[in-house]
Amino acid sequence: MDLEQRLIAAEEAVARLQRYVPRVVAEGVLHDQERLRGERREVAVLFADAVNFTRLSASLDAESIFGLINDLLGRLVTCVHRYDGVVDKFTGDGLMAVFGAPLAHENDPELAVRAALDMQRAAAEFEPIARAKLGAPLQIRIGVHAGPAVAGILGTQEQAAYTVIGQTVNLAARLESLAHPGRVLVSARVYQQTRALFDFQSMGTISVKGVDRPVGVYEAVGSRAEPLPTRGVAGVETVLLGRDEELSRLRVLLSALVGDGYGGLVVVEGEAGLGKSRLVAEWLSGLGHGEVVVRRGRGLPYTQGVGYGVFRSLLQDALQTVPAGEVWDRRVSAPLRPFLQHMLGRLSAEEEARLRNLEPERVKELTVLALREWILGEASEHPLVLVLDDFHWADDLSREALQSIVSIAHNAPVLFCVITRPRPEAPLELKAPPAAAPSALYLKLEPLLPEESRALLSHLVALEDLPQSIVDAILERAQGIPFYIEEFVRMLIEKGLVGLQ
Repeated sequence: MDLEQRLIAAEEAVARLQRYVPRVVAEGVLHDQERLRGERREVAVLFADAVNFTRLSASLDAESIFGLINDLLGRLVTCVHRYDGVVDKFTGDGLMAVFGAPLAHENDPELAVRAALDMQRAAAEFEPIARAKLGAPLQIRIGVHAGPAVAGILGTQEQAAYTVIGQTVNLAARLESLAHPGRVLVSARVYQQTRALFDFQSMGTISVKGVDRPVGVYEAVGSRAEPLPTRGVAGVETVLLGRDEELSRLRVLLSALVGDGYGGLVVVEGEAGLGKSRLVAEWLSGLGHGEVVVRRGRGLPYTQGVGYGVFRSLLQDALQTVPAGEVWDRRVSAPLRPFLQHMLGRLSAEEEARLRNLEPERVKELTVLALREWILGEASEHPLVLVLDDFHWADDLSREALQSIVSIAHNAPVLFCVITRPRPEAPLELKAPPAAAPSALYLKLEPLLPEESRALLSHLVALEDLPQSIVDAILERAQGIPFYIEEFVRMLIEKGLVGLQ
């Protein structure tokens, strides 16, 4: 078998395995089993279970029971995959899902809670089907906990599976068993990491076998209407270190926008946790009231398949600030307004049907024209800064739209600020405005220098209260990444090992 045939055979094997395990695990089994050995990971674990299903299904035959629970589980699995989670195992009439292994994200607890809330919505939609077959409602309960676990291949040469084990898994299962039907219970750790994004209700504390102190428990109610800032350590004023040069260059562009009406383009690039969004927030915090209007859009890992997801969130941000009685898209010509409404999911069925009669390329062209008109209309009344955060998560249509409309900055007071991580496989290629003004800036953020990392740590905690070995370990493991320094401090505070500075 030649090399090409072996490659084709390997791809086919991966495709078959993917029906049962994540792609990264399938590839590891075939090509790189060493990386799947047990390793300690920070994960979020979710358990979901159908309440009283065994009792309710007693009158059904085995085939009907199988079909019913398979339908429900299929809907729950879709929610897990939507947020890049992995179904670790099925538990009869429920499942265990993991977020953070084998693929880690910096917001795995958030992804787990979003999946849990979506699961409850999916279960509510499934309820009429269950009621018709069972004669009673079928509800699920969910528990979520985040923490360290050992992840890897567990089993024998004959049969093995990729899984996670440890106290984190046990506590998530315990929370699920305590949840009321139709509810989501999370641990205090998940609450602390996601309270800026979701509404919670405190449910007191519980005692858990193997855990020294009572564990705080919270019920996840839903997403916050207005998310709170997600960076930093609670109770400590945030500080920006090591970015003076970048701030100075950004302020030159802002002065050109406010003082002379020059548009521009800023790209802030860097790996996760380096403080890209924090830098932009500091930059824009110096604006005087009414000088500039700032609109914010954001890419999200679970909306990559949603067309124009970044620009949809940008329009939604604008909608939240429109004065009562004012038509937000009044500056857009009437024939183009439906394309913005379509982006927001606000068209009637009849209007959607009319759009489907158009060629897809024509719809894309008119959608971009509508966005262009809206931005120019906004900029005709005041200088405009459009912050497009987490653009590495942008869907293809958002990327194409930005490439088409960034030229607006050539002749209008619009400053595009794109915040992204490096994507070598899909580089961001944008045409900068003319060089007549200081109107284009590319900033690549690097990790903090050792002295800057130490200064940030000392801002958060009193270093004299920590053994030097702990200080050195935090700085070494953080590798100059501000987010990691903050997370290590948060962990020490949660464990009661240090107090705030």
